[in-house]
Amino acid sequence: MKLLSDYEKRKLIEKIDLEIWSAFAPQVVAGSSPGIVYRCYCPHCQAVSKKTQKNAHNLTAVVYRHQKGWGEQGDGLGFSCVACGVKHPRVFQFLGGAGSAAAEEYAEKRLEIDAAGKGWYCPSPQRWKQDQEQKKRLRAAEYREEAERRKSQNKIINDLRRKTLA
Repeated sequence: MKLLSDYEKRKLIEKIDLEIWSAFAPQVVAGSSPGIVYRCYCPHCQAVSKKTQKNAHNLTAVVYRHQKGWGEQGDGLGFSCVACGVKHPRVFQFLGGAGSAAAEEYAEKRLEIDAAGKGWYCPSPQRWKQDQEQKKRLRAAEYREEAERRKSQNKIINDLRRKTLA
């Protein structure tokens, strides 16, 4: 497996996020600034306008890139609408967070490219965490067994030494 640079990982994360945001709020106009990927109609505003029979707002929602500060780019894309104030800064939380099947599937995709867990804005999937805990318990049991085996061997050796010295 080829190791990816952070830049390559961020590009893949953006591609994964873009699929999700495009299904939620399809692109209408490409972004006009470096931080904005595209402008779109807000699904929340459209749902409200259909109920009240008013016209939908214009392109008030954006899918944007995260900025960490000082020009450094964060990972992933967010969604925001200025008309209704709805913000979904992270795809993982938008999909339901920990325990949600969709969010876990998203975390699995990010784990495949080693872009989930510590240092990333997406936690590791629950299944992976459980697997790691199980491996940790098995390793601890193996170490205990090895320590017990060495302890019994050392006891036998020490008993033999005492017999030969006596």
